[in-house]
Amino acid sequence: MKRAGLLAGVLVLIFVFSELVSALPRADVDSWTAIGLFVKGQIDIAHTKGTINDPHFVEELTDLVLKKFDRQLDAEIARYAKNLTPEQKESLKRLLVSDYVSISIRRVFILRTRRPLW
Repeated sequence: MKRAGLLAGVLVLIFVFSELVSALPRADVDSWTAIGLFVKGQIDIAHTKGTINDPHFVEELTDLVLKKFDRQLDAEIARYAKNLTPEQKESLKRLLVSDYVSISIRRVFILRTRRPLW
């Protein structure tokens, strides 16, 4: 029993460390790659903690990504959002990120279980 707790603690520590390393700015990593690595790290942490099935997980992770990668997302949507109001830009970013998070969760689920989500 102690080993399982220790193993879970070590896994969480590894996920947190890998998330920190993956979130470091790098010239050769585009914004969506950095966001993808961050999202995957958060999904792995939530899966290890058992909080992946929280009905608000997608919303919370979307909010976290929007806070952490706000400038990068602004740059990503800049050419499409020239005529949008600030509120519309925020809505566009939220929509893109929440869809990305949802798809990432489904991919992880399918890879782990080898069956479709629905």
